[in-house]
Amino acid sequence: EYDVRKRSWFNETAEFGEIMFGSLIYSYDDSSVTLTTQVPLYQNDALIAVGGVDINISHIRDFVSTFTFGNTGQSFLVMEDRNILHFPDLEFNLERRLNQLDTELENTSGFATLDSLLWHSDSGDYTLTYQGERYKVFFSRLPDFNWRAGLLIAESELLEPSEQVFRSAIYYLVFAGVFLLMITFFIATPIVKPIKDPAEQFFELSAPEGDLT
Repeated sequence: EYDVRKRSWFNETAEFGEIMFGSLIYSYDDSSVTLTTQVPLYQNDALIAVGGVDINISHIRDFVSTFTFGNTGQSFLVMEDRNILHFPDLEFNLERRLNQLDTELENTSGFATLDSLLWHSDSGDYTLTYQGERYKVFFSRLPDFNWRAGLLIAESELLEPSEQVFRSAIYYLVFAGVFLLMITFFIATPIVKPIKDPAEQFFELSAPEGDLT
């Protein structure tokens, strides 16, 4: 007899008490990427069910790739399991991490350190070498789920010699902050909303006046 209460995904979600994001599943049939999610549903502080939603998030990779700035500014996105969802000029790979880029890309170093910094701070910046050039990286944690969004900008573009060096640097820093806020909103919304909407429907159905037929 199938009893969901004995399933690990049910008990883990119930114990966690909040939305849980699972792993990404890649479909070789249509090249889609699906994020598995579970959410506990309560009524009067009592657990009544655990709902599950599979979300196709391949569009997010395309969305993130549109965030560029100046001549060198490019964006990337890292999931909670530290695997990269999107990184400039790299094809999607379910098991690629930032710390692998030091050896995977030529004349590149510092990504292993960045990979560590991402998970010890909700936001920050770091300087590394990317394909032979020094880059400044700004990163921030996305709310509702423990992912990291980042923006890479070449130092040469940030610090180009001119009478407006200081103003240009401040301009880039401000833009980096705005970028992270925008990417947080536009990525979090399409992922979290499909989970919250079914949850609200479950609550309505579980109410005394709800129609369970």
